[in-house]
Amino acid sequence: MEDGYDPIVTSKEEKISMNRRKLVLSKCFSNIFWISVGIYSMTLVLVYNSEMKQNGTFHIDVETWIACILQISQVSCVAYGSYVLLREIDTVSVVDSWNMYMTTAIGFSGIYLVLFVFGDDALFVSDDPKVLESSLDSILFTMTYFSVATQTLTGPGDISTIGVSLQVVVVLQMMVGMLYSLFIISHTQELFDRNLYEVERALRERNYGCCGRCWLRVKRHPIVTRVRGFFRTYLIVISLIIWSCNITMLHMLEPDVFRNWKYRLGVVFVECVFQFLQIGTVVATSWKFVRHVDEITLSFMAQAFVAVCVTYSGLYNLFFALSPPNDASFSLPDYDFEQTSSIKVVWQLFYYSVCTMTSAGFGDVYPRKWFTQLLAATQMLLSTIFTIVVLGRGVSRLNERRLAERDRIEMYAGVGIKAPSPSYYYGTS
Repeated sequence: MEDGYDPIVTSKEEKISMNRRKLVLSKCFSNIFWISVGIYSMTLVLVYNSEMKQNGTFHIDVETWIACILQISQVSCVAYGSYVLLREIDTVSVVDSWNMYMTTAIGFSGIYLVLFVFGDDALFVSDDPKVLESSLDSILFTMTYFSVATQTLTGPGDISTIGVSLQVVVVLQMMVGMLYSLFIISHTQELFDRNLYEVERALRERNYGCCGRCWLRVKRHPIVTRVRGFFRTYLIVISLIIWSCNITMLHMLEPDVFRNWKYRLGVVFVECVFQFLQIGTVVATSWKFVRHVDEITLSFMAQAFVAVCVTYSGLYNLFFALSPPNDASFSLPDYDFEQTSSIKVVWQLFYYSVCTMTSAGFGDVYPRKWFTQLLAATQMLLSTIFTIVVLGRGVSRLNERRLAERDRIEMYAGVGIKAPSPSYYYGTS
């Protein structure tokens, strides 16, 4: 051993240096994401209430010019972040890659906005005139929806592109979306470390205040634990019950739910909050299962996937019922205000939710208003999270368990003993 050389100390120093590097990178990607969100918000304020002229063009005033110039900074954030991400691909975390995934979608929405404003001809077309609203702030939301649909490879087909320049940008974003899906996010899954999560949890518990310690006691109470286990085991049943109660309540409030759109805003607000809380519960529970190899099952992953589809279909039904009959928030095939039954509307919106979640995107059902387009965009992003992170990670963990079980059986077989059945295998928590 050389004088002054201690392998243990050197190893500790390398780990500390690596952790510092990860923290710096995470802060860098977080800053890039929030700068992008800030630019997006400033753009929205600048273009607010800018109306489209009768010939399909906009009055390009000073605010519109500034909003378009801001997109240069947006593109710079995407380019710099992508360069750092590819250079440090062996170090970045899943959160870092997702920050850049969101930044890229926001950045391309800005590019589409500029092309929409300054395009000589109509570069974006739709068979439904309501899809492309007349105000520039609504167009920004629509471009965000189009950007997310392109990057997540959903492609519902309600908005088409004309012109080589725009199609080149769309092809570039599709390739970026595929790169993220197949390589970057999948690659960073390998950097998951269960021990890292245990260390982080221990540090968080140590730094909890009085309220945090009380919350931990409540969360670890036996009754609360059993209730949480019940929700995980029967998640799809609970989601279907909530969805049915949601539709039933709307019908009770208004007997002709899809033909009378004058609802109390308080009821609508409570319904939206409740549905989003349900989605958050499904995602948080799925994430917890993914991080615990001994608890995850294929049954739960399938239940979580279907539960999100059911929850979003409830939200789509709510917004459809809220919209006026002559200006529906969704376009449904063969929909007639006087003749189409409520059951058919409920089924078609559930069908659209499943198509969005599975990235099928047939285009026969699509959102027509900017708020439903943003809602559909959140489901597209959530479908990417489920497909790549939750389901992909979960199936990978199940394969690890099967390989471990095979090695265990071979080990017992080698000494002529029958392997005992593990209690956790194929079980539910």
